[in-house]
Formats: sequence, structure tokens, C-alpha cells
Amino acid sequence: MAITNNSLVQFKYGTQQAFEGITKEDNVIYFLQDTHRIFIGSQEFTRPLLSGTSVPDSNISAPEGSLYARIDTTATPNKLINLYCKTSSGWTELNLSYLAPLASPSFTGTPTAPTAADGTSTTQIATTEFVMNAFAANDAMLFKGTIGQTGATVTALPNEHKQGWTYKVATAGTYAGQICEVGDMIICVTDGNAANDDHWAVIQTNTDVMLGATSNTNGSSGLVPAPAQGGQDKYLAGDGTWKDIPQMRWSSFTS
Repeated sequence: MAITNNSLVQFKYGTQQAFEGITKEDNVIYFLQDTHRIFIGSQEFTRPLLSGTSVPDSNISAPEGSLYARIDTTATPNKLINLYCKTSSGWTELNLSYLAPLASPSFTGTPTAPTAADGTSTTQIATTEFVMNAFAANDAMLFKGTIGQTGATVTALPNEHKQGWTYKVATAGTYAGQICEVGDMIICVTDGNAANDDHWAVIQTNTDVMLGATSNTNGSSGLVPAPAQGGQDKYLAGDGTWKDIPQMRWSSFTS
């Protein structure tokens, strides 16, 4: 068998077909779910699988390669304490320290899980795919980062985009075919896999009140200044202020 003394044993499971297509690793026990066969490395496990509540000793006779599971029968349900393998030097405890406990496990790397159907509302684990699908289905805004030329997440809107993706303008410029200022929000309104300005909407967040013109400077566009109470009959002049309508004076004329 491929298990050696003081080895770190791994457990993997899959189908017979998947097992036949992989490179077998030493110190790995493979469980074939569909055929119920067990392999240690590339060798099929045909030795006895024993169990007991105490540490195995030399009195337990078994051929080399046999496995012995020490079980805690006081627990409900019963649980595995240690796993031993019969080697040429006797029963050797296998290192199971890498296994995650059922209660409050701590995983490393990139653990995966089945993605639940849309609309699932249970205690089942929600994968990132499930979350993304939920956002898309509910037209929710999903902040993707900033857009700009310096220190931004992206410098241009992505070719592949999903409804609800949102970017905040970090550098003023033209995005989605519109002139944007710092702080404006750009939101995707239509899914797509190619650049398309029509798939995005710009929400201006930094629009100021219009700046009126003077005899020496141009004005700038912006929000209309609010008229004061009682100014309902006034008009907005080019200098940005509300003014009274000039009084019209009439006089007769003769030829």
C-alpha cells in the first residue's frame, strides 16, 4: 500500500470514471461513490477494516495494509477518534489533523459548494454564484469599483457587463458617451458582452447651481437657483439671479 509511517493522509471521493482519469497520489485514500470501492493510491483496498474503542495493539491480528478505526461510542452519533494502518512495524496512527471538524470548521484555499436554485431561502450555504444570480435577478446595484485614469479600479467600462453593475467616477472624463465629473455614478441597465454606451446610465451627483455670466466671464450650466418666497412673478436673468419683470409704460402718439 502507498501509506507510510507518520504520513499525512488525504481523503478524496468521486466517481469510478473520474478516478480512472486522474493521476493517483501516494498517501491518498480514494472513495468511489458509484462503485463503493476504496483505493489507497493506485492500489485497491481489499484488506479488513476494523474498529474498536481503544488503541490497537499487537494482539489484534490483521494483514499488513489493514485499517483500524478507533471509535468514541459515548458520543451521539459515534465519532472517529483516530485511524490506524497496519504496517511492517505494527499499527501506525495516521495524521488526520488536517481534517475539518463538523462543528465550526475552518477552511483554507478555495472551498466549493453546490449552487442553490434561484430563490432558495434556507440555511443552505450560499455560493458566490448564487449571490451574483440573486443580484442580477433583482436588478440590484452591485458596486464594482471606481473608473478613471489614476488610482481607479478600471480605466474604461468593461466589455462584459451585467445589469446593476455600478462604478463611481474617480477621474473626470467622458464615459458611456457622457461628460462625467468626479463622484458621478455609472450604472449598467442592460446586460452585454461588448462595449455599448447605451447599456449604461450616468447619475450626476456633483451638479452645482448654475453660475451666472458677467460682462467679463461666461456662465456655466447647473441647477436653477431656488426663487425666494414671493418671487413667483420674477424671471431668471443671465447673471443667475431672479429679477422683477420690467414695468411696461404706454403713451399715445400722433402723426
